[in-house]
This record gives sequence, structure tokens and C-alpha cells, in this order.
Amino acid sequence: MILPAGLPLLAYVAGALTGWTFPEWRDVFGWALLFCVPPALVAFLASGRPLWKSIPLLVCLLLLAALRTSLGLRPVLPRDHLVHQASGEPLRIEGVLYREPEIHAAFTRLAFEARALRSPEGATTAQGRAHLWVSGSAPDLRVGDILLVEARLRPPRGFGNPGEIDRRARAFLEGVHVKGSIQDARYLFRLGVAEGYGLERFVQRIRSHLAAFFEREKDPKVRGLLRVWFLGDRSGLTEPLADAFRSSGLAHLLAISGLHVGLVGLFVYRLLKSLLKRSVWILLMLTVEKLAVLGSLPFVLAYVLLVGSPITAVRAATMFVLFVGSLLLDRARAVWNSLALAGLLILVWDPAALFSVSFLLSFAAVAGLLAAASAWKPLPVRGSSKQNGAWSTGWQRAKAWAWRLFTASLAATIATAPLTAFFFHRINPLAVPINLVVVPVVGWLVIPFGLLTAGIALFSAPAAGPFLWVTSAGTRFVAAAAEACSEIPFAWLRVGRPSLLEMVLLYLTLFAWVGLRGSPWRKRVLGLCVILFCFSLTSSVIRNRWDPRLVITFLSVGQGDSILVEFPGGKRMIVDGGPARKGYHDAGRRVVAPFLGYRRICRIDYMVVSHGQADHYGGLSHVAEELRAAELWIGPEFGCEAGGYEGFLNLCRRKGIPIRRLCRGMEVPSINGVRVEVLNPPCDDPKGMLTPAGCSKALNDRSLVVRLTLGSVSVLLTGDVEEAAERELGTDPARLDALLLQAPHHGSAGSSSRSFLDAVDPRVVVVSAGYANRFGFPAASVLRRFRDKGILLYRTDLDGAVRCTTDGRTVWMETFRGRERSWVSSADPFAAGIEGRW
Repeated sequence: MILPAGLPLLAYVAGALTGWTFPEWRDVFGWALLFCVPPALVAFLASGRPLWKSIPLLVCLLLLAALRTSLGLRPVLPRDHLVHQASGEPLRIEGVLYREPEIHAAFTRLAFEARALRSPEGATTAQGRAHLWVSGSAPDLRVGDILLVEARLRPPRGFGNPGEIDRRARAFLEGVHVKGSIQDARYLFRLGVAEGYGLERFVQRIRSHLAAFFEREKDPKVRGLLRVWFLGDRSGLTEPLADAFRSSGLAHLLAISGLHVGLVGLFVYRLLKSLLKRSVWILLMLTVEKLAVLGSLPFVLAYVLLVGSPITAVRAATMFVLFVGSLLLDRARAVWNSLALAGLLILVWDPAALFSVSFLLSFAAVAGLLAAASAWKPLPVRGSSKQNGAWSTGWQRAKAWAWRLFTASLAATIATAPLTAFFFHRINPLAVPINLVVVPVVGWLVIPFGLLTAGIALFSAPAAGPFLWVTSAGTRFVAAAAEACSEIPFAWLRVGRPSLLEMVLLYLTLFAWVGLRGSPWRKRVLGLCVILFCFSLTSSVIRNRWDPRLVITFLSVGQGDSILVEFPGGKRMIVDGGPARKGYHDAGRRVVAPFLGYRRICRIDYMVVSHGQADHYGGLSHVAEELRAAELWIGPEFGCEAGGYEGFLNLCRRKGIPIRRLCRGMEVPSINGVRVEVLNPPCDDPKGMLTPAGCSKALNDRSLVVRLTLGSVSVLLTGDVEEAAERELGTDPARLDALLLQAPHHGSAGSSSRSFLDAVDPRVVVVSAGYANRFGFPAASVLRRFRDKGILLYRTDLDGAVRCTTDGRTVWMETFRGRERSWVSSADPFAAGIEGRW
């Protein structure tokens, strides 16, 4: 298997990863490239050996990719760029929608390119792209519209948790350096239409017409899937249905990528081929296969335009065009080179593609299909067609078709399994048989009839009605199959995220199995990869399960709380799960579950809710769905959001999670040498607080307050208690003493009173708060109290996640936005360098 395009692809990928890892070396890459180009040209022109010609050019390509990526991450932006105005203050900006708006249930996202800033003094030029979020429904906007908006701008910012995908870096590589929010549609005005967007606006009109036609389907699940597959619009897709597709191994059907583009191309190719064969002149004068392949191209490109030209579909279309080119040039065996060349062109055109999950999955799936085609042979056919008869011949063809489908599904599943485990922390053991049932329905019924329906609906909606009924019937079957298969035991298994070394070893194993057939090195490479993979996996399990230290990580989840406690010996407790606002931000899905996957945690021993407010229990709903939890600890109250909180408790009951209500003085067994004390709330029922009707603002003071003690180190987790509860807790100061304190109520002005801080006498305080939150947490008065007492302060809004590790005597502190490390000894209160934090 010779890959002339494979080496440049590997060089470019290596360069892009180098630039991503070391963006501060931007100038070094530039000077190195400048000095390497002349020797590379001399070597290419003077040397007669292919090796000496190619190596210098590959080095230049690597440096070019590193320079381009580092320039994207550390750009030099002009003075009039929006990033210099991104202070969070309201700005009036004039600009153009350069992409069709993304409409969701709760908001609309606008891809906006600035032209000018307007103020009472006049207008000044501005440039730069921004993603703007409009709360609620927005007016009917089209690509190319010139808008005047009032927005608050900020640079893109990640949460700062270990193992998270750097969204800020990805946005910068896409050329988006600013994000912003528009309060509602009243702060948005259309001024006109920009030139140069005629095709995009025409396509959007067609899409709007088809979207209105699909509203004839009454079933919201079917309507949502039709909009996904034929308009590339996920706004109507419900989260439970999306979860069902993910759990059943059918998530790839929800992304317009290589599968959908390939199905469209294959269907049109088969149709054209059958039609062209009916012409004797064409059979005599032309090659039917080439003509049919060439004729499928316009339909593939039209489908990409129809679904809104998402990046995934454009990448898939690029691969398809190159594959068609290899077939037209009678280079059918060069499909591997076509795949490598397509990958190289995509990365050159879109530097952010390398860090896109959809691109990696599509590329791996296509590589798996090619490997299956080259490695696995069809089932043998016994006897000739004349001896077998028509029935037997048909049966043999059906078996051959089923075998090809099985091998293709198995190959794609195996090729993408490491990536699925890395990004989604799950594998689907039943994905192959489930795909065998569902994918043919999508490929041979839903997609063909859906395209036919869309084409007819553009001219006559009544004539398209019967075709819509057939398409909807197939779609309804797919939705029902996904929901039913997701309920099958072991349809999916949660796994920890493999390390980068383990990912390399897994793909080296697959390469050796397929690419080194017949080579004496095959068994050696396979054996070495398996041994190293098992060693890495075993060492990770031992390190996690037999760590004698207590590790507490305060996650950055926005305006809310979430704390992971890892006890000596491997038991885990999650305290709160951060906020979850339907349609906006679910910290459990976006932050907590991915972090647990990064830590290779597939089971929670104790799930704790400090109190029934959504910024604390909200994200735990997803955690309860995804992970096995042995026990849930809650306080005696019902919660302020009675419906939401009760819904969460009902979810836990359905999952078979025992619920334990705790209050002050209740005995909790120590956990692997760590003493656990519940200090709040009291067990009495003050004036009906234990009923939903009696829930009020005083709920904060009913938060669970838990004290964890290992050796001479204590950590106090306080939830949202305020001054009234702090006074009551202060009546027994001996039980409050703690080296580390979680700031009560996110550092609000009504908490962290001086008397409470005197009773606790902490040396370290961690504040969990959202960046630039609307409540102003932590309050300036509280920060002054911490500073006056010389307390070492950490904030999740500024520092990202904060990790505390202790062996019972010394506490090591670590942050993940600036990777700062410090330590505090229980014997020496001044050993941490406190002044450095202020």
C-alpha cells in the first residue's frame, strides 16, 4: 500500500499539532521556515534520490503547518478589530450575516462580520467576526443581511477544566475572536442586503420553503429528524431522541457527513447507471460507470447546499469529488491516496478541522471502509448461476450483500471506536447489529424518498404528500428503533478516556493488522502495542484505585457548584452538578460528565445535592443518566424548583439509586479513613420548611454542610449557607475548624461573615462562581475579608478548576487555567506564599 499523499498529510498533521501545543513559538516557526526553504529547493533540484528530495520538503510543510496554526492561535489583529472592544459593555455594531442563522428552541446564533461601530459621536470602521446569541426568537433573518445590533462582546473563553477541549483555540482557528449576546430581538435592526450573497440567499429561500413543507408532519420526532437529514437543522431535535441515537450507536446518522453524502452519491449513481444501460448508443460509445459517477456529482453538491453547507458535509463532498476523480482517471486502486489527499486539502483549507470531532470520525470511518474492502474477501459462491437456479442465485446475492454490509459496518465501528471512547467516553458493543437494521432503511428508503419528496415539494406540495408519507414512515421506524435499542442492556458502555499514548497504540494495532499483512514485522508490532497498551491501562487503574491521598476538585461550571471528591482507595463522591438550563447550558453534560470521563470514572459511590436549587442539582440529572451511582445524599427539604427537583429525585428512583436524607448530627461512616460530618441543616421542621409550599429564600440556609477530615487536614463544603446559618454553625466552633473552606453561596455579600471566618480559621478559600456573572459574585466586601485575614484565595471564574490534594498533613493546590501550583502545610500557616495570590 503506497501512499504518496500520506507522507505530506502526516507532516502537516504533525506541524499543526506542534503549533497547537506551542503557539508561543510562532516567531521560531517563521524563522525556521524562512531558513529551510532555500536548502529544500536546492535539495529538490540537485538531488537525484527521491528520499533526499522529499525529506526537506516535508520539513518545510511541517513548519508551514506549525506557523499557520500558531498564527491562528496567537494572531496579530489590527487596531480596529472587535477584539479590542470586547469589554462586556453594550456596543452598537453594524455588520453582515456571513452565514445562515442557527435557530434553536431558546436562542438564535448569528455569524456576524463587523463593518462599523456606531455611537452618538459618529461611526468608526471595525472588522472581525463574532458569534452573537439572541435570546428567544429572532426575526426572519437571511445570510447577507446588513444588521445594526446592540451587543455585549467578550473573547471566547473555556471553563478551564482539566481535559476539556479548548473551545477558545478552536474558535480562533475558525477566525472567530469574539462572542457576544443580544438581549432580545428589539436590539437588532435590518438595514439592507449586502452584495455577493445571491446564491446563499437563494438556497436559504429553498430551505425555508422545505422547512414549511415539513411542518405537515405532525409527529415532532419525525419532523425533527427530517429537518436534520434534509436541511441540516437540529433545532427541532429533542434531547431525549438525540440521547437515544447516541446510546444505540446511531449518533453518526445525526451528523451530515460522509455517510449521508455517500448515500446520496451511491443512490444517484445506481439510478443513472440503470437508466444509461437502456441506451445502446451509450453502451457502444461511452463508459456507463464513468458517466454515471460524473452525473452523480451535481446531485451531491446540490444536497450539500440544501443542508446548509455545514463544514462536515463540505469535507465529505471534497472526499467524494476526489474519489470520483480517481475513478474517472482509471485510478480506482488509488483510493487511499485520494483519502490522504482529501484530508490534506481539507486541513489546508480549514485548519480547525484537525480538532473537529466530526472530521476525525468521518476520516476514520472512511479509512475503516477502505481497509475492509482491501482486507476481507466476499463469501464464496457454490456452483455456477446456471446450476443454482434463479432462487439460489438471488439468495447468494442477498448473502453477499448482507456480508458486505456487515463487514462495512464492523470496519467503520472498529475504526471509530477509539475516537468515540476519547470524545464521548462510551463504546457501543451492539452498534454493528443495530446499524445492520437501521442504516439500510435510512440509505435505501428515507434518503432516496426524502430527496424525491424535497424535489417535488419545490414545485407542488400536494404532489409531494404521498412521498412525504413514505419518508415519514421510514423515519418513524428509525426513531422507534433508536429508542428501543437504547433500552437494551449493554447497548452502550461508559468507559474512561484513553490517553494519547493509548490512542496511538490502538491505531498502530489496527494499522499493523491491516497494513502489514504478510510482513514479518506484523506479529512483533501487534505484540508490542498490546503489551504497552495493557501496561498503560493497568498502571492507570492502580494509580487511581490505590492512591492514599484525598483529592478534591472544584470544577469550573459557570454560575454554580460542582465538586469531585476522590477518597483514598478509589471511592468517589460528586457534590452538586452545576446549573442546567434547558436549551442553553447543561453543566452535567458539558463539564461534569466529560471531566469524569477524563478521570476514567465510570461509577460514583456517593452523589450529594447540597440543596434543591437548579444551579446545584441541575447537572446531576445527566450524571445520574450516564453513570452508575451507588447512593444519593440530600437534605430534608424538597427544593425551590419543586417540579424540577422532584423530577430529578424521580429520575434517581427510576435508576434504582437509593436516596438518603441527612441532617445535623446524623452519623455517617468514615470513608476509607476520611471522617465525614454533616453540620447542617438541623433536623427539625421550622414552619413547614419540609414541604414544597414552605420553600422560600431561607432554602440557602438549609444547605448541606459537610466537613471532611483526613489526618490533621479538614475541608468544609458549605453549599449556599448565608449569615443566619453561619451564626448557628458558629455556636460550635470546634467542629468548624478547617484548613480549606468552600466560600458559602459563591462569595455573596450576605455570607462569609467575619465571625464565621474567625470560627473556621481557613488558610485557603475556594470560590465557585461564573465568569462576569450578573450577581457580582464574589462580592468586593467578601474579598476584602479574605485579604484582611491573609487567606489564600482561589476562584473558578479566574483560575478554572481548582484541585486540592492532601495526605493528611500537607495540602497541594493546583489550578488549570494558569497551571499554578502551591502548597500549604497544616503545621506552618505561612508556607504557601499567600501574598502571591493577591
